[in-house]
Parts: sequence; structure tokens; C-alpha cells
Amino acid sequence: MNSIYIKLKTNRRTYSSNNNKYHQDKYDAKIHFLLQEEDDENGNEVKQADVNLFLDFDKKSDVMLIRGQAGSGKSRAAKKIEEFIWKRHQRNQQDWIPIFISLPSLKDPIKNLFNEAMESDYYHFDRIQIRELKDAISNNRERVVLILDSYDELKNDIKSKNLYQTNDLAQQFNIKPEDNKNLKIIITTRSELLQDKNFASWFVGSDIKAFIDIELQQFSEKEIKEYLDKYSHLSVKNKIYGLYEYVQQIEGKKVDPEDVKLIQSKISPFIKKQSIDNIEVDKKQILLNGHKVKNILDNIKLLPYFKNLRDEQIIKLEKELLELWSQEKYQDSIDNLNISNILQTPYMMEIVVQVLPNFAKIYSEVAQIKELFKKNYLAIKESEKNSKLIIEKYKSKIRNQQQRYINNYNDEPDQQYNKLLKIMEEIKFFQNFSILNNLNQINTYPGLEADDKNAIISSYRQKIFTTYEFYENFINFYHAQQMIKQQRLGNVSNFEALRIDLWVYAESLALEMTLNDQTYFTHQISGLLKLEKLQEIKKPEKNWLDQYFDGTEKEQEYKNLIRSCILLTCKGNVYSFTHKSIQEFFAAKYVINLFQDFFENKKYTNEEIQKSIYNNDKFNISKANFQKISEFIINYFKGREQVFVNQLIEILKLSQKEDFLVRSASNSLFLLSQFKAFLGGQSLQNLKISDTKINGLSFFNSNLSRSIFENVEIDGCNFNLAKIEDVIWKIICKEQRTLSEHKQKVTALTMSLDGKRLYSGSIQGEIICWDYAQRKKQHIKQHNDQINCLIISPDGQLLASTGKKNTITLWNSITLEIIKLLEEHTDEVNSINFLQDKNEKLLASGSSDQTILLWNYDKMQRIKQPLKHKTKVMQLVIFPNSKQLASRCLDNCIRIWNINIEFPQIIQIFLNQSFELRSIGISADGQNLIAGYKYQQEQQDEVCVGVWVLRQESCRRELEIQKSKKIFSLAIFLQSEQLSTNKKTIIIAGSQNVIIFWQENLNENELIQKGSVEALAFSKDQKLLISASEIEIKLWNCYNDFTLNKLIDLNLDSILNSPIKKLALIDNNLIFWTQNKNIYYIQQNENQDVLTINCDGDVQEIEFGQSYIICGGNDEAIQIYKYYQSNFTNYDILENYSDERNPSKGINFLALSLDEQFLASADKNQMIYLFTITDRLWSLFHQFDTQKIVTSLSFIPTKNLLAFGCDDKTLILWDKDEKTIIDQFAGHSGQISMINSSSDGSLLIYKIYNEESQEQIGKQFKGIKSDVIQIVTSPNDEKFLGIGEDQQIQIWDLQSEKIKPSPITKKVDLTCALINQENNLITGQNNGDIIIWQMINEDENKFADGQLAQFGHSENINSLCFSPDGLNLVSSSEDKILVWDIQKNKKIEQINQSALQVMYFPNYPEKQLLLIRQQKKILIWNIIQREELRFQITDKVITAIDIIEESQQVVYGLDDGNILIWNNNGQDQPQKLEKKHDQKVNSISSKFDGSFLVLGSNDCKISIWKKDQHQLYEFVEFKEVHKNKVKVVIFTPDGQYLASGDSEGIIYIWVTDAYYEQEIHTEQYNCEIITMAFSQDGKILATGYNDKCIKIWKTEELILIQTIQRENENVFSISFSIDDKLAYSFGSDINLCANYLDINQNAQYIAYQTYTKYPILQAEKCQIKNCKIDDATDQNQSLLELFLQKKAIKEE
Repeated sequence: MNSIYIKLKTNRRTYSSNNNKYHQDKYDAKIHFLLQEEDDENGNEVKQADVNLFLDFDKKSDVMLIRGQAGSGKSRAAKKIEEFIWKRHQRNQQDWIPIFISLPSLKDPIKNLFNEAMESDYYHFDRIQIRELKDAISNNRERVVLILDSYDELKNDIKSKNLYQTNDLAQQFNIKPEDNKNLKIIITTRSELLQDKNFASWFVGSDIKAFIDIELQQFSEKEIKEYLDKYSHLSVKNKIYGLYEYVQQIEGKKVDPEDVKLIQSKISPFIKKQSIDNIEVDKKQILLNGHKVKNILDNIKLLPYFKNLRDEQIIKLEKELLELWSQEKYQDSIDNLNISNILQTPYMMEIVVQVLPNFAKIYSEVAQIKELFKKNYLAIKESEKNSKLIIEKYKSKIRNQQQRYINNYNDEPDQQYNKLLKIMEEIKFFQNFSILNNLNQINTYPGLEADDKNAIISSYRQKIFTTYEFYENFINFYHAQQMIKQQRLGNVSNFEALRIDLWVYAESLALEMTLNDQTYFTHQISGLLKLEKLQEIKKPEKNWLDQYFDGTEKEQEYKNLIRSCILLTCKGNVYSFTHKSIQEFFAAKYVINLFQDFFENKKYTNEEIQKSIYNNDKFNISKANFQKISEFIINYFKGREQVFVNQLIEILKLSQKEDFLVRSASNSLFLLSQFKAFLGGQSLQNLKISDTKINGLSFFNSNLSRSIFENVEIDGCNFNLAKIEDVIWKIICKEQRTLSEHKQKVTALTMSLDGKRLYSGSIQGEIICWDYAQRKKQHIKQHNDQINCLIISPDGQLLASTGKKNTITLWNSITLEIIKLLEEHTDEVNSINFLQDKNEKLLASGSSDQTILLWNYDKMQRIKQPLKHKTKVMQLVIFPNSKQLASRCLDNCIRIWNINIEFPQIIQIFLNQSFELRSIGISADGQNLIAGYKYQQEQQDEVCVGVWVLRQESCRRELEIQKSKKIFSLAIFLQSEQLSTNKKTIIIAGSQNVIIFWQENLNENELIQKGSVEALAFSKDQKLLISASEIEIKLWNCYNDFTLNKLIDLNLDSILNSPIKKLALIDNNLIFWTQNKNIYYIQQNENQDVLTINCDGDVQEIEFGQSYIICGGNDEAIQIYKYYQSNFTNYDILENYSDERNPSKGINFLALSLDEQFLASADKNQMIYLFTITDRLWSLFHQFDTQKIVTSLSFIPTKNLLAFGCDDKTLILWDKDEKTIIDQFAGHSGQISMINSSSDGSLLIYKIYNEESQEQIGKQFKGIKSDVIQIVTSPNDEKFLGIGEDQQIQIWDLQSEKIKPSPITKKVDLTCALINQENNLITGQNNGDIIIWQMINEDENKFADGQLAQFGHSENINSLCFSPDGLNLVSSSEDKILVWDIQKNKKIEQINQSALQVMYFPNYPEKQLLLIRQQKKILIWNIIQREELRFQITDKVITAIDIIEESQQVVYGLDDGNILIWNNNGQDQPQKLEKKHDQKVNSISSKFDGSFLVLGSNDCKISIWKKDQHQLYEFVEFKEVHKNKVKVVIFTPDGQYLASGDSEGIIYIWVTDAYYEQEIHTEQYNCEIITMAFSQDGKILATGYNDKCIKIWKTEELILIQTIQRENENVFSISFSIDDKLAYSFGSDINLCANYLDINQNAQYIAYQTYTKYPILQAEKCQIKNCKIDDATDQNQSLLELFLQKKAIKEE
């Protein structure tokens, strides 16, 4: 009755194997449903639902994995599947039988899974019944589905075990891989468990291809709404059911299911969803009005078990029903509390909907609302006060001014609070307000000033409702409900004591279960009798569970009472919490209470920590099974992180001197990493940690000397300036060190198939063989030419290389000694490749001499004939099956060759590409051809990669036709062996003025015929070919080399006024149909009599047979004419045969079988109809929906097949006897038309219509805006990599057609790349380096809400700006604006606005406003209100903005040189200053007191404006010192200096008192300046250039003191904080830097924190001495070199 099931959405994956490793094969990005209980009208949903497909349509699949995050509904779905299958079985006894097995409840799931499950209390099978069931399954008398629930809750030593294999289910049930499966398995698990990249091996059954991986998706808004609607109505039933249950308990009766059904029938009519069209908004919040409640009560009082209800019980029920929430009220509350982000799983929905009404009561109480407001208001005001003090301190110091900004400090925060509180009480604010209301309603309250409203909104917005809080309230709510029930039954004497004991019992039990790695436990009831003699014989073992059950009789009763009140379920003697996350919450609560006990009660001594659970080796909070526990802990401290961080650091410090606190120190560091805590400047000597993850922690300038790390993950850690001496570290880091042996550009990479050796070639001609595991150079050889291509043979024995010459060099892959030079090409060899089949010993080479040569490298000689092309062969790739080869040439065509035959042939061609081809690749399964294109700069969002789906059919061939030859008709001639010495096949095509013939060797011949040959046909005996154009008709002798037999001498002009579309020879008489819709029959007699047949209606299609003429038109009617002895009669009309619900929309194509017994028609409604003739009457035989537009139709002679082409470029073969599709051929380069077949049905030909447009491309991929110079395919899964000429790199998934997370988040100067078997990306760099990248695993980068962990920006950062107090940083990009708390190292606000520039208004923090510049709009954003306050829109591009601090005015420049000043008070229009610039204004800066404005422009001038008391600003003068575009102008914060920079890197600095007279310094760097910033004291100037570097200067002397260089990304923005922190952005990364003094006492800025999407390891100026830093995953590999490559300093 309490269950709500919402149809779950899923994504689907399948897998394949490679070298005994399993890899994702396909990812279906289309959203499916997990289960469809009822078929839709066409059965489509059932076929698409995963479980239905698995059971009914996918005969070969045997294992389905259902995974999802915690609470995603896996177990409930498993029970729903069981129920669904049982219902089917009840309808059909031959259908599947479900067997539900809760895996954690089994004692031995590894060896005895099936037997133990069947013997359990759930099924009660004995051994005989089990044996009989096994026998029935083994002999195919029964089909069984094992539903294995909660794999993730198995013990750790069992997880990763394949239960299918350990239980030997294939042998137990006689399962053979090739058979349809009589045993299927469904397994559920949490996704968090599946971190291992080879996790598929844990679940695979008979074969990896029979394994399906289903991932449950989060709830969307639609599912949330559906759930709320169902719950609001279910809540009525629950209230009444609760009363019924209570009555039954009082009377000592059990709940009767029939009673429940009767109750539901009585109340259901009154709780059906009402129409809300005419309901007032406030009434939508009410689920039941008084009238409906009265009807419900009147109805239930008629039921016998409610007749004796007391009046107070009825009144109480009435009150509860009237208080029930509607779906709309739930939705409004969720929106107002901003908690939709945590409502994305069914279980979280279940918790929140039960808790929300209780929250409403708590946070509607005046005292609670008032206390919450006071707490947050005082905290905000204290923060504002501190901000003002910071601002004033620095500004007065810098500007030598008295206090100017603090004008209300006489009022302390508590005084301000009391004043505002008095006003709020006067207007009865607290009586009318609930935190569940929309906070912006506060703006409507009378009597409050705007600042007061902002303060109130900000105070209540500080309250963040967390998952932890909902769980805690849910548990309290549940406990209270159960205690009230027990109190009514007289079982509770001390309510408060029981409430406390419930928590203590549940926390302790949950923690014990967690430490013992259990989510289920079994407890047998023991007797009370204690016999001493028995004790002497066998002493009972002490069990940790005994304390939760045993004791005196009274104690046992009390513990029973506790278990009945907590969220614990019992089935027989098996116990578990109602949900795994409930157990995890209690365990987290225990840890939180432990910390509170440590620090609030001052018990954090070494001894207390040592004996605590927190220091227990079993309690490793970094493990996957503790993930939810750590999430709860982090959730609890949200908003007060620093308190917990300080406590964790205290524990770290205690553990530095004690070996026995390793676990507590490791747990603490892990939690610190989850909080993204900053550990800079800490003394962490002697720190010992093990088996943990500290990813992303910053140890900037910390001392880690003499520390010991054992099996510790350090990805993304910051060790800049850290001191690392005498350490012993065994660490795990996904980053790989760079291989740096080549001195110049790396041009080629290849890897041995076993992954042990990596080979690289350079532009200098070096070839290096690397030991990949050790990352060490093994051999180096010098080639006499630069290396363009490297490839290794499948057996690993040979390495082949090419350069700029016509030579292929074969090397011994081990010693790098030359074995053979292959020199038969006559021009440069551009591409080489080995066949993957070790037995073939074949090498292919493509050259500028327009050929591909095939070589037997075992015999060192060329084999087979050359594969000739018409232009230079630039690239070749070989298919995984080693039977096909794809070539790319300069003619912009791709050809697919069958090389598995003696004379290789073209089997497929991709012609006339719309874009210039630059690279090609083949997917790992050989099913996809991938092409990279030249970038079309004029179209910014152009396709950069195209993908075609292929069928590797060596039997299919495509003939390449010149563009000038259009094909109008097709025929195929199969020479009879009886009439000729040999059997030949000739393909015939009608074209313009010629008939083209191709024989089997593809030699082309032509016959001349005037006009467009639009019709071809054979005589019945195949001896004659007839061809027709609009000018003439000819007969050709097929068995005499197609010599002209007869030119039919007709005066066609008198007959034809349009071209012939179709013709035939009937009894050697000519019949044809013309475009003007007439049919002409010409007898071959002396007079050549002409008979004209006028068809009824609008004929669109004709089919000629030897006995029939079939006509179809724009309606569904088909006319049939009978031919007999030169006479034609109107024989039949086929009409009214289509379904009324889907009527035919006219005939597109007709086909008549050779025996004339079957007729097929394809209409415009995607339907094909089949008719047959019996007893001389035509009738409908079959019809089917193709779901595609049919482009051609034909019967295949001597076979029962119908062939038809579709608009998706597929050819389908349909068996008319079986009435099913037997094969389909995809991957054509265009649409299919003119299907024709040989007379014996052995050969099929058709035309591929190939428009010169993008429509040829099966899939289109966008993302790289440069020429795609290389396509790299993954050997393991359906991903491919595109590399742009400008070093852009993107990874796409072929199935989802989406960009995947890339390990390379920046532009890197790469030249070549490969992906190895371990899924690492290896790139060669322009500087000679080789970089190894770890591919991003999406499942490893998900938060609890399932979203990818995007800590920072994904787009380039346009602007950075510190808040005036230096505590916050705002960053902007094309997609969003982020506000960062740089002390807590976290995002505090996300604004979904694009921004080219963003800055704080100077009146911060009283007014928390942002000024945002977009392309043609400037807007003011209220951070507190989270809304746009005011804006200005222009018709010109806004190119620069600034805020005049003294007046708070906004000044902005346009691309036409105009300057405007906006008062931004919502009333005044901007004031336009006199125009002084002819070109774009690039930069604006105002002096802090507003006395001067300075502007820099593309016209190479600087304009200076001075404020006048009579007019806002007056022009002073130009400064014409720059000879180039002025890119940046900027004042120092104290206004003493002005700096300007131009497009050639020239910097000028003036003293502002005399800047119109002379400058004091100039400097030139010969590179365009992008951005500039002064430190707060004006002594440091930072400049960013477009060559990817930042330079730091001393202002007074303009002396360079530091250069920050990046190789890959441009600098976009620089900003200094008021306390002299430096922030700069390269690409999408934000770096926060602190300064330190170098040995010359110059300030150096080193990053102490980085905000980026995927953090990287940093170790700049890290001091390393006498250290052992090894890879924990490979004891032979040192990671010290990685630190040194990160600019660490090694001291001897």
C-alpha cells in the first residue's frame, strides 16, 4: 500500500572482449524504460524496455546488470521485475519463472548460491524439489530468471567475484553458449562499486557479448512531478489505513488484505486528481477540501471495523486529512527551498515527501524562524563588518587616507539586529512568514527598506537544507510514529528515554554491521535455560550480535520494542535496515557524535582517539563501501566546514608522533580532501598515512619531511614550495611522467600489441624503443630520413617505418637493426599498415605514385596486383578483420577494398565529400568509418568529423562512376553456360548518349546511343537487350558482344512527347511507358502497329510482366491489366486494402515476381503491401510497416525474397514466406534506387544516389575548429579522438554521439597520438616530448548526484575579479559566472549568464552587486536576490567597461569609438561623451576618486578626461605615444601611476600628476598585451601576452622579476586582491598565487590553489632531498621523475 513505483529511465551498454579484457562496445545514449508492464498499441514500448527486450527478444543474452547510485530504486525495481514475471507466468505457464535472491542474506553466495536461496525462508524448497527444478531447467522444461539483488552489499572479499562462474551455473543447468538461454540472470548493484575498468568480468555469463549493462537515470522534473502526484493521493490511503491497522491491533486482529481493498474502493472516488483549471492558486495547495473529507469519513464509517470509532478519533482523522498536501504544494515548497538537486532518486523522494510537512511546522514556528534569522543575520553582519575593516585597512594604508568608508560602525551587529527586529515584529513578519515560502515574497512586505529586505533574504538564504538533515528528520519522524503506536498499545512507559535509546541502538548496530562488512545479519533465538554441565562440555562463543538481543527477560522485551520502532526489517531470522543508506546514515551519525565528543568535551587525546572506531583499521572511510558515509559527514558540516577542518587538522597533528594513529590520520586527510581544505603552510613532518586518497589537497609551502605514505592516491595535489625531505612514499598518481629523449618534433608513435614496448619517431629521423612499463629508453636508432610513419607487426617481431622517400624500412623490433628495405614504390610512401591477422604476414603501403602495394613481409616480397588509384594515396587503414582496407586520396574520396581475394577489388566508395578530407580511421569493431575534415572557417559551427556505419561485406562492390556520367537505368546480364563457353556477369547502365558495360574484371566498355538512356530490358529468353532514350530505341544481341541487332525505326516524334521511363519485350513485341503517363504497345510486324493504352487515374508507377501490366497512382488503387495474344483487358482493381487508421497515401513503387504470383507495392506512408493471385483473383497476402521511406523495390528471381532500399541508405532483404527481415546492409554512401537482380537471383545491383551534400554522412560531429589532421580510435571501446591542426583535441563516443571527458583539458602542442590497450592516450609533442595521459573514467568523476565533477569552468575564462575585501573571487566564461570563497576553497554561487567582463561594485559589502559586460548588453546583478537588477542594451558591441568608484557610475566604450556614462539608477539614459576615437575602445580605467578617466583605443591613441564640477567630464588631451593599437590602460589603486600597453607589447608608465607631460618608463616585448593588473600597493605590474605568458614587473624601474609561461593555453585575465594575492587564468584554469621573496628579495608568485575541471599534480619549487617516491601499483617504477618534471628542485 505504501509503494510508489515510477517507470525508471535507463541507458544501455554492451561489451566486447580484447586480449581477455572486456571493454565497452556500445553505449546507447537513447533513453529507454527499464520495464514496460503493458504493451502499447504497436508494441513499440515493450520492445524498447530493457527487461522486456532481455526476456523476449534478445535470445542470446544471459546476464543483465542493473546499476545506479544509492537510492536510485535498484532493489525496488528488482522486486517489481519479480512481480512482473510472476504475473506473466500466471498467464502462461511456459513463460519465465522469477527467483528473487537477496545476495547479502546468503552465507555462501560464491559456491552455493542457488541451493541456499531455494532453501531459504523465502522459498522453503527441500533438496528433492531443488534437484527437480534444476533438472527441469537443464532439460528446457522450465525457463528461470535469477534476480540477484544488492551485489554491492556483499562482503568485500566476495565483491569482484563472478558468481556465475564460481557457482558453475553453466554446468549446473546445462547451458551452452550457442543455445537460446533457459537461465537468465539479473543483477543489481550500486554504480559506486564499479570503479575497476574491467568490472564487466565480475558479471559476465557465458560470453561477454551476452552481457547487458543497464544504468538507471536520475529523476527528471517529469518523474518528480509524477511521484509527488502519486504520493499526495497515497497519503490519504495511508492515513485511513493507519487508523484501520490501529483498530485491528486494539482488537487483537490481523490485517486482512480484503479489508484493505475495500477501504481503497471506498475512498478512491474522492481522491482522483481534480481539474485545476478554475481553482484559485491558494486552493491548489489543498489536496482535499472539507466536502471531500466529509464524504470520505461518511463512507468509511459504514465499514464494520470503523463503526466503533470515538468522536475524537474521527475529529483527529478529519484534521489530518485536511492538512494533507497537494502535489502543487509539494512542488512549490521544493522550488522555494531550492532542493530539487537532491530529489533525483526514488528513495530520496520518499524521504523528502514525508519530511517536508514536518519541516513546514518546524520552520513556521515564530521562535524557530526568529532564532534562524538572528543566527544568520548576526553572522552576515559580522562578516560585513570584517570586510569593511579589511577594505578600510588596505585602502587607508595605500592611499594614505583617513577612514572614509565606515559610516555606521557605531552600530554593532547586535544593535542593527535589534533595530530591524523591532520593525519586523511591528509588521508581524514572523507570524506570516515560513521558510518554505518564496524568499522573494519578502520584497512585498510593507515597512521594510530595500537594504533590510536584502538582509532578511540573505539571512534566510543561508539556511541550506541538506540530505543529512532530511535523513535525520525522516528517522525522527519514523521513530515518533512507531513510538506513538506502541504507546497506544501500552508498551511505552518512558517516551523520552525510548527516543534516546532508539538512536543509540541503531547507531551502534549500524556501525557494528559496517565494521563487519554486513548489510544483513542472521540471529538465532537462544533459550533462557543455562545448564552448567552443557557449559562445561561446550562453551558458547561470544557473538557481537548478542548484546542487541540477549539479556534478562525484561531487557529482551525492551530490545524487541526498540527493534519494532527503528528502521529495521526482519524476514525469518534475517535482519537488515530498510535501506542500505539508512545503515550508512547511522554509521555517519556515530562518527559525527564521536567528533563532537572529542572536541566539545575535550577528549581528543591520543589515547581516546586510539581506542575509537575512527582509528579502527576496518573503518577506512576512503573505501568505496564507505562513500555514502563520508558524504553524510560532509553533508552534515555544510556551512560550517572550517570548524570540522580545524578538528581534522588537530587529529593530524596528534598523529604525527604516534604510529598507532595511522588510520585516524589517513581518514582525516581523506575527509580534508573531500572538503577541498587548504593545508598550506602546515608543519606535517613525520606524518604517516596509508590506504587512502588525498586527491586535490594543497600542501603549498608545507613541510612534509620524514613522512611515510603507503598506497596513497595523490591526484591533483599541490606541492608547490613544499619541503619533502627523507620521505618514503608509495603513491598512486594517474598522471604519467613525460618521456623526454627526442630533441625535436615527434612525428610517429606505435605500440606493441602486448603493450610492453612503445616506439617513437622524430623529424630528425630518430627511432626510440621504450620499455613502456618502466618508462625507460631501451634502444635508439638513426634513420636516414625523417620518420613519417611507424607501425609494428601483429607478432611483434617487425617494425616498419617510412619517411619522405619511396622506401619502406623493416626493422627488428627488439634490436632496431634494419632487416630489409622495400623500394618498389616510385614516389613518397605516405602510409603503411600491417594486417592484424598474424597468419597473413601482410603489409600494405600507400604512396604518392597512386598505388597501394601489398607485401608478404615473411618472404620480403610484393604480392597481388597493385591497388590503383587516380590520385596520390595519402592514408590507408586496415579493418580489424584483416579482410578490408580503406584508402584516402587527394581526390577527396574514400575507397573500401576487399584484399582477401586474389585480385583485390573496390567494394565501396565514398565520393564527392562536401569537405576536404584530412584523415580517416576505423572503429575497434570495424563497423564505423571515421573521417576528419578541413575546417570551413566561413561557417563557425561546421562539421569537423563524419562517421559512416559500415557492413564488412566482401561480397559487396561499388563501382566508381565519373561525375560527368549520370546513371539513368540499370540491368544485369548473366550469360548462360548452355549458350556460351563460360559464364559471365555483365553490369549494364544507361547514361547520357552511351550505354556502359562492366565485366567481372571491372573493365569498362561503352555503346553509343543518342539521348538519355532511361530504360533497359531483356527479352524473356535473355538473348536480346532493348534500350530506349527519348530519341531512339535499339535492340542488342547479348550473345554476340552486344552488337546492334536492330534499330527500331519508329517515328518516335509522332508517338513521344516525353522520355521513356520503363519498357519490356512481350512475345518480342515492344511495350513502354512514358513520362506523360501513356503506355504504348508496338507489334513487330511489317506495319509496326502502335496500340495506346490509356490508364485510369494519375499513374505514378508501372510494372511490366509477361502477362500483366500493373499501374499505381496517387491514391491507394492498383490497376491490373491482363495481356493475351496482343490484347489488353482491364483485369482487376485493388483498393480499400489499407488500414483505416493508417490509410495509404499513394503508390511509390511496384514489383512483380518472376512467376507473376506475387505483387508488391510501397506507398508514401512507409507501408509495403504484398498481394497474391489464387483462382485468378488478386488478394492481399501481407502488409508491414517499414518505419522508413522506401526508395526502391524489387523481387529477387528464384528466391522467396523481396529487396527494398530505404532513405537511411540501407538495403533490406525480406523473406515473403517467413514474413520477416532476414538481412539488411547499411553503410552505403547514398540512397538506394534501381534495384535489379540477375536471372538466377545470385547477384543484386542497385544505384547509390550520392548528392554532394552533408547528407552522405551517417553521423556528424562538431567541436574542433581547425583541420582534423588525425583520427585516433580506441582499441577497446567505441570512442575516437580527433586532433585539430591547432592542437585542439576532442574525444567522441560513437554510440552516444557526444563529446566525452578528455584527459587533455587544454590545447597541447601535440603532433601525433595513439590510444593503447590500457586506455591511456599517448601523444607526441612538437618539442620532442612524449606525454602519457590517463583517460577520464566518467564513473570515477561523479558526485553523489551522478553529475560529472566540474569544479571549475569548461570554457575559456574571460574575466577575473576579486571582491573589494579580497575574500571572494568572481570568474566568468561564455557559459556561466562563478563566485568563489577563496578561504573555504569552494564555489558559493553560480550565475547562468555569459560574461566577457565582470566586476564588483565598490560599495561592497553593503550592496552586493556585480557589473556584467556581454556583447551588446551591460547588466547589474544582485547577488543576494539572485536576479538581474538593471540593464542597458546597445546596438553596438560593448568593448570595455569600468566603474567610477566615487560616484558608482558605469562608463563603457563601444566598437565605433563612442564612450557612454550610465548612472545605473534605473531612470537616466546613458550620457554620451564627445567622440574622440575613430576606432574600437579597448580599455577604460578610472582613478579611484573619479577625477580622471583614461581610455585606450585601436586608433593607437589614449584619451584623458577630467571631471569638472559643472560638467561630468571634459576632454583634456590625447596621448599619441603609442604607434600601435592600445590594448590596455590601467591606474594603480592609489592613482599614482598609469600604465598602458599595446599590440606590440610596448608598456608605458606615467606619474599621474604629470602624465600629460612625459612618461617615466617604457618596455617592449614584441608580443600583443592581452591584460594588465597592478598590485594593491602599485609596486608590482603583471602583464599577460598572447604568446601564453605572464610577466611580473617592478613598477618603478619596470624591471622584469618573473615569467609565468604556459605551452598550451593563452592567458585571458589577471587580477590582484586587496591583500596582494594574484589570480590569473590560462584557458579554463584559475590559479591563485601567494607571493614569496626569492634570494634577491623579489616577489615571486606561485600557485597555492587551482580551480580547474580536472586538477593536475603541481610541484613547482618543491624542495626534494633524499626521497624515495615510488609507484604503489608498480614497485619498479619511481615517480620522482614526475615531480622533477613538475619543476620540483632536487637537492643533493
